[in-house]
Amino acid sequence: MPRGIKKFIYGIFYLGIMGGLLVMTWFYLQPKPSCEDGILNQNEEQIDCGGICISCEAKNFQLIIGSPQSLDAGEGKVTIVASIENTNQNYAVKGVRYLINIKDKIGRELKTIEKDTNISPTSIRYIIEPGLNFNYQDVGRIEIKILSELDLVPIQEFFVYEIATRQLDLKSDEEKIIAEGIVSNMSGRDIESLKLIGLIKDDGGNLIRAGSTTISSLEAFKTSGYTIFIPSISGIPIENLNLEIFWEVIS
Repeated sequence: MPRGIKKFIYGIFYLGIMGGLLVMTWFYLQPKPSCEDGILNQNEEQIDCGGICISCEAKNFQLIIGSPQSLDAGEGKVTIVASIENTNQNYAVKGVRYLINIKDKIGRELKTIEKDTNISPTSIRYIIEPGLNFNYQDVGRIEIKILSELDLVPIQEFFVYEIATRQLDLKSDEEKIIAEGIVSNMSGRDIESLKLIGLIKDDGGNLIRAGSTTISSLEAFKTSGYTIFIPSISGIPIENLNLEIFWEVIS
């Protein structure tokens, strides 16, 4: 075979090898598909969710933080009330850490509070910090921030407590409003600590006062009495006030 033809064949052969190596290198250096690559691939329903990745419902999950309010608690004190809502019907938030940052009217920090809570599906968790030691008039801005990643649990794996409350009496004196009633644990599980939150609203539905109490133990299928003391309100008859009770199991 003439030398020129041999060189041509060898050249084609080496070019084939080099081309193959380049193709293999290109494929090797390409990032492998993942659930965090920002690309709709694998068998994802949306970018980086669905299919073999986390469900899109869980990935797009968000909590709704209600506008926090400061309420006059009398005697130079203030009560802070806020809410965190879980509108999702399939996932509970087993654990979440939040921060309350309270500033005065010129932006100076008055108090910072960090706590943990959990929220059942389609429910609202009310946050109350009663009797803080600064004047109601001094409060300027209140911020609520979620500090931790949400520990989401499918509703099938989350124990949902069943709590029933019944108001028996709402009365007042010069210093306080006294809300009395009974609370029943309709769940099949004992509760070590149960926090009851009483929100007082006027006839227009405006929140004007708040208070809370804690029941240290409530066995399954048992009932206990409760009393919540709430700062008094001047100028509004007790019969024009509306009481709403919310609860939180403290783990």
